[in-house]
Amino acid sequence: LRPEKLQCRLDALVEDQLQAGNRTLLLFGDCHPHMVDYDTKPAACRVAGSNCFEILLGADLFRRLRDQRAFFVLPDWAARWQEVVRLGLGSNRESVKCLMTDLHSKLVYVDTGEAPLPEEDLQAFSQYVGLPWETIQIAPDRLAVGIRDALEELERDDHR
Repeated sequence: LRPEKLQCRLDALVEDQLQAGNRTLLLFGDCHPHMVDYDTKPAACRVAGSNCFEILLGADLFRRLRDQRAFFVLPDWAARWQEVVRLGLGSNRESVKCLMTDLHSKLVYVDTGEAPLPEEDLQAFSQYVGLPWETIQIAPDRLAVGIRDALEELERDDHR
């Protein structure tokens, strides 16, 4: 929710690692306008995917749900949906509800299996924005496969 702050912190962290001679694997989506620039740095690589949801769900499932106009919710967002909505869309409930129902058909909670299902939070979010919610469980190895593939790419780049 604060892309400029994220960019400053990531710039410093990545530069520190590269200066120390460390290879860097980044796991991120397009959280600020210059995220893709990290991938051009020597000894740095990112996990494939345009955003966290594509990384976790895989490209095909992500696109299918996106085409259904899903609004994706991660565990940390479910717990603080009010803050996310207020910062991103404002505090006028009717305006938020109108915008959300115009743009989206449903809320999709991406269940990583790392936290209990926050049913009360999801129900409250659903009622506030006027959209039904559903849960999709990600494959336990989905993230591991993405990380493995990126590490292999990083290793190949080291041998060029």
